[in-house]
Amino acid sequence: MAKEKTEQERLAKEKAEQERLAKEKAEQEQIQEDLLWEKAQNINTSESYREYLRKSAFGKHAYDALTKAEELESFIENKEQKYWEDIQLSNTKEGYQQYIVPPYKVIC
Repeated sequence: MAKEKTEQERLAKEKAEQERLAKEKAEQEQIQEDLLWEKAQNINTSESYREYLRKSAFGKHAYDALTKAEELESFIENKEQKYWEDIQLSNTKEGYQQYIVPPYKVIC
């Protein structure tokens, strides 16, 4: 009987340790996800939100990341469309050339 009790105590301790480790792992994963989300927000590009989704597709910020990425992509697409319409309205050789080969920005 004492042997059974000792075995039960050992199993209970083992289970408690496994639960503690699982909780610790979940907390670490949540910290990593929060850092990914913070990074995506700080960069604030559709690519940064898509990167968050690649690494944390089912995370607590997945819906927000997808929404923000789509909003930014839509904004860029609309801006590109407006730019093209402006080029067509100007109907100049220079305008079309600039659209085809935009000037490069030098970043120092």
